[in-house]
Amino acid sequence: MRRLPVLILTILISLTFIGCGDDPASKTKTDDKKDAKADTDTSKAKQDGKADDDKKVDNAKADDGKADDKKDAKPDNGNGSQTNTNHNTTSTNNGNSSTPEVKADNTTAGTATDAASTVKPLPVGSGVPNVPVLTSGGTRVGLVDVVGTAPTVLVFYRGGWCPICNRHLKELVLSHAELKTAGYQLVAISVDAPVNAEATVLGHNLPYLVLADPEAEATKAFGLAFKVDDETVTALAKRNMDLEAASGQTHHILPVPAVFIIRDREIKFRHFDPNYAKRLDAQRIIDEAKIAAVAE
Repeated sequence: MRRLPVLILTILISLTFIGCGDDPASKTKTDDKKDAKADTDTSKAKQDGKADDDKKVDNAKADDGKADDKKDAKPDNGNGSQTNTNHNTTSTNNGNSSTPEVKADNTTAGTATDAASTVKPLPVGSGVPNVPVLTSGGTRVGLVDVVGTAPTVLVFYRGGWCPICNRHLKELVLSHAELKTAGYQLVAISVDAPVNAEATVLGHNLPYLVLADPEAEATKAFGLAFKVDDETVTALAKRNMDLEAASGQTHHILPVPAVFIIRDREIKFRHFDPNYAKRLDAQRIIDEAKIAAVAE
């Protein structure tokens, strides 16, 4: 009997310690809360990470925009091309003015730049400059008068000494008949002297008009002119591509190859590429010429 109180006391003490211990269910709930918080933190981190990534993409796009703006201000190393179309342009000069209506900072017209990559040709909507050119027979004519006789596809090429130019000129023969049916005349022009322009016509049996611009007046007026550096001039001469012999001049100026579609003495379409190896194909020229005709 004496042991009974001791036993009861022992049981009470044991129950007290058990009551003070961790409740497994409570522990599980606590862990669940921690896990839930961890998941929330992880989700938030992912969202923050995604937000940061989206921000970087947006910033990258913005940087691309800045790069494009810079390219427009100064094309990159001659590797970029530009095509500009405005088939809905309404002439503000009724096609009678020979003065291009352009802003000075939008074109290098009237000058020769130091590199093909920096030329800025006359933009769409400009009037055709009234500059003198020569026929392959040596007759002096005004370019504005030539393009004033009919809607014109005007193609600037480097010269008859350039193999890529010659291939393009021969390709254009395939488009000549269709352009003529659409009411266009096809005119090619380079800085070659008249005698060399005539040799190009006869050598490739070209059925369209080829003009000479040996003093580069038209080339500069259209904003396509650049001066070839002395080292390149010498290198070309060693390969029988003598710029001075071709033009009869010592200016060492060449045009960036280009195509202009002209109606009513106004530029409706232009394409140019500082990379002389890239040319606008004949079918594209036909398509753009037809679009320009329908747009009026």
